[in-house]
Amino acid sequence: MKIITCNFRGRKHSERNEPCEDSVFYIKGSEVVTVAVADGAGSKKYSHAKQGADAVTKAVCNFFEAKFDDFFDSTNELELRTVIQTICHKALKEKAAELGLDSIEPMASTLLVVSFKGNKAVSVQIGDGLIGRSFHGELEPVTLPQNGEYASSTYFVNSADAYKMIQIRKLFLSGTSHIFLMTDGIADCMFNDFNGVFNNSLNMILEASEEPDGEEKVQRAVKECIVDADPMSDDCTMAVICFNEKADSVETESYSLAEFMVTEPSGSEAVIQPVEQPVSVQPEVCEDGVMPSPEIVPTVVQQSNADKKKGSSWKIIVVAVVLAIITVVTAGVIIHFKSDDNEKTTSTTVPRSSVVTSASSSLPDTSVSSEQTENENNASEGEEVPLTNISGNRPLDD
Repeated sequence: MKIITCNFRGRKHSERNEPCEDSVFYIKGSEVVTVAVADGAGSKKYSHAKQGADAVTKAVCNFFEAKFDDFFDSTNELELRTVIQTICHKALKEKAAELGLDSIEPMASTLLVVSFKGNKAVSVQIGDGLIGRSFHGELEPVTLPQNGEYASSTYFVNSADAYKMIQIRKLFLSGTSHIFLMTDGIADCMFNDFNGVFNNSLNMILEASEEPDGEEKVQRAVKECIVDADPMSDDCTMAVICFNEKADSVETESYSLAEFMVTEPSGSEAVIQPVEQPVSVQPEVCEDGVMPSPEIVPTVVQQSNADKKKGSSWKIIVVAVVLAIITVVTAGVIIHFKSDDNEKTTSTTVPRSSVVTSASSSLPDTSVSSEQTENENNASEGEEVPLTNISGNRPLDD
């Protein structure tokens, strides 16, 4: 497992000679790993947004390092949201006192956090940006961007009622190969808010992160294909947690801008499919209802084209053998039924005389012996006569 981060000043801020106001921080402990990303508000009103972003990312990472189990085991959602707000506000107040500020208002920022221990993980987000993961080879959001009344507005962690908008999700990591956190400078290029679909370019970034030189490749891709490609680009910060780290270097083609950025075909329209915001703090349960194994993530193995062709050939052979067996069995059944029909036809052509003879010979002997007649006569005179069978032999039991 490795953590890759990139933090770039957007061209918009560069041209104005303004600093990058995003922040990224992580703690890779012996048991708990926590990664946090924040986007400073960035305006004259929020003059110390960068300092606020730095303060909350460090504070929340230290909190999960010490209290991960308590947080994960709690089911009181309101309490958990309040705890996150309290931690951040405490850190902001300490930073404000250090900077000589009268309040924490100038230090507004968003906040995105992922913390995990073993197979358990917690995600926390307030504001825009995005947390997502690659789950069984498919990209899916974990927590979603939050915008305010206007598309360009969002929510900040320094607000007095920030707890109302904090998203918290608990999940297990089985089947997860990557987790990624990104500020809106990257999320706006990688995620479609209307249909909840990720840009295919993100897959290229995640695959590159697995290489030994993955950090360099990820940083180059973000810098060249997002920051430098747009004259109005915003600050871009991203953190990738890669569970499928490759030991050996694999030669890959360099990314070009045309190949990297995927655009919609001309004349196409996006399909609007609202995505439900995951705010539940209940742990995610496996499909079979069983707690996943302790391993963090099983390795995702991609089947090669040769293996796929080999699998297809075996399928064709198996199908051919099954069809042959079915044909043989069907032929045998047809022959069997035909032989039965022939036998029935033969039995129905027997001469009528033989049928009569055979039937008459099988009839029971209905003649009555002289002894039985005598017994009946005696019975008519009132004497007790033992019951006998029709052959007149030993008496029958009562």
